[in-house]
Amino acid sequence: MNNAPTIKRSHLLAAVTGILTVLSVWAAFSKTYSAWKLNRELSGKRANSNNMSYNPAYMERKFKNIEAITALYTADSTTYRNHVLSTVARLADAENIRVIEMPGTENQPNHRTGIYEVQKLGFEGDFFNFTRFYNRIQAASGIGRVRGAQYSLISQPTSTGTRKSLRFYLYLERKI
Repeated sequence: MNNAPTIKRSHLLAAVTGILTVLSVWAAFSKTYSAWKLNRELSGKRANSNNMSYNPAYMERKFKNIEAITALYTADSTTYRNHVLSTVARLADAENIRVIEMPGTENQPNHRTGIYEVQKLGFEGDFFNFTRFYNRIQAASGIGRVRGAQYSLISQPTSTGTRKSLRFYLYLERKI
């Protein structure tokens, strides 16, 4: 009954080590192969969907915000001029500034592009009043956006000599 050959422990250890090595290599490569297949599948789907960065909800929010911003600078053309004149005159009077040029007159025509109308307004006063006036104009609503501002020193000859005055030109822009 004891005719069965005896197996040495070192041979048994080598066999078990070999089987475990084969199983671990197989498990590692099978996981790598399944990850590679999944990567190929997802890459193909991404290529077929044209542009994954396009997000309709984001674009809708973006356009809504842009429309809200442009609505701040858009004014009704029928009442726009009267509103600008009354608002600017009221703010200029509060800062002790004299209005010398208004838009829409023969000597001061409005400049129109395809999208915007630019109006030039002229004032006379001192620097600090102009600075406060400029800040208040930027905060005013319904008159458009301040496109630019210009200070200039004007010398005018008078009977007693020359009179220097500081002038401030403001360019307002509104969407047509």
